[in-house]
Amino acid sequence: MVDFAMHQDERKILAAERAHRYAPKPTGGAVMAGVCGAVVALLVDVAASGFYSWRVIEHVRLTAVAMAAGFMLVTLGYLRAKRLNRTARHEELTQINADEDEPQ
Repeated sequence: MVDFAMHQDERKILAAERAHRYAPKPTGGAVMAGVCGAVVALLVDVAASGFYSWRVIEHVRLTAVAMAAGFMLVTLGYLRAKRLNRTARHEELTQINADEDEPQ
């Protein structure tokens, strides 16, 4: 029983390594990625306001909408990358199991 479990663990590790080549696992978390997206949206808004000599306080609603959109967009991108990695690992594991179970 232990040998089979180790064998399964080795298969999972190999599948994760193969999947990482074309669908790398995202690091961090979805919330942190979203916060980074919101901060980037804020910085773009501040830069555009400075370029056009606008006061940021005069368009706070627009800034809030841009930050919310940045948060949602990057969070969805993170979740998509995570789903693609999970699917790739599953497909690789299925392929490894099929290759291992074939009669020689």
